Amino acid sequence: MAATVALIGLGNMGAAMADRLIGAGFNTRVANRGEARRATFLARGVPAFARAAEAAIGAEIVISMLSDDAALRSVALEPGGLVDAMANGALHIAMSTVSPNVTREVCAAHRARGADLVAAPVMGRPDVAASGSLWILAAGRVAHEARCQPIFAALGRGHSWLGEDPGLANVAKIMSNFLLLSTVEAVAEALTLAEANGLAAERYFEIGKMLFPTPIYEGYGGRMLRGAFQPAGFATAMALKDAGLALGLAADASAPTPIASLVRDRLLSAVAHGRGDWDLSALIQVARESAGRT
Repeated sequence: MAATVALIGLGNMGAAMADRLIGAGFNTRVANRGEARRATFLARGVPAFARAAEAAIGAEIVISMLSDDAALRSVALEPGGLVDAMANGALHIAMSTVSPNVTREVCAAHRARGADLVAAPVMGRPDVAASGSLWILAAGRVAHEARCQPIFAALGRGHSWLGEDPGLANVAKIMSNFLLLSTVEAVAEALTLAEANGLAAERYFEIGKMLFPTPIYEGYGGRMLRGAFQPAGFATAMALKDAGLALGLAADASAPTPIASLVRDRLLSAVAHGRGDWDLSALIQVARESAGRT
C-alpha cells in the first residue's frame, strides 16, 4: 500500500511537487493557507486543508515546502503545529531553503516527540520540479535514506546524502544558491558592459556560451536578452532572502563573503524598484540602470 504523504505549501514549487507525488501513486493530501490553490486540488479529489496540522494527522511522511525560516518555524513549532500533530515514528522531510539553525531547532522538537526530520532542499525551478528532474540535497539520520528514496524518486533525478546533521543540507543549498546568484549577477554585468562598449549583447552572449556552456548561463542569459522577467521562475524577493541566508552563515562562521554582500545589494535595488516578483534575470535591469542605459 502506498504511503500517506502530506505536502505543506502549494507555491509554484510545492504545487508541482504535489502533482508528482499524486502521479506516482502516493496517498497524497495537501495544505495551504491560500484558498485558491487548495481549490484546484480539491476539484481533483485530493484532500486539501487550510492548516498544516490537519493534513499531517495520520500521515507517515510530511513534506514541507515553505518560503522562509519564519514560515517553517510557525507551521512546525507553534502550538497545534506539525510537531504536535505528527504521529510517533512519522518523518518530516523539510524541503524549503531555510537556515540550518531553524532546521536543527525543528528537528530537535520532532525527536523530543518521537518523530524525526530529514532536511532535503532541492535544486531546480518550478518547471524542473514539474518534470521530476530536481536534484535533492539531503541530510539526517542515515537510516532514513531508504525511507526517503521513493519520495525522492518521484520528485527528482537523484540526491546527495550529506551526513547525519540535517543542517548540512541547508548549508549546501545556501552555498549552491550563492553560486547561482553570483553567476547571474556576473552575466548581467558582462552583457551590460558589452552593450556599453558597442557590442550587441546578443552577439556577446553567443561567445560567452563557449566559456560557460551551462543551463545557468544559457537560461538566465537568454531570459535577460528576451526581457522575459515575468512570470518568475526564481523571484528576486526570494533570491534576496537566500542572499541574506548566505550572509548569515558568513557572519556566524566569521568568513567574509564580499560577493554575497554585493549581490544582496543588487537584489535589494531590484526589490526597491518594484521588481520583487520579477525573475532573477532582472538583475540585468539593475546593471543597465547603474550604467545609465535605461
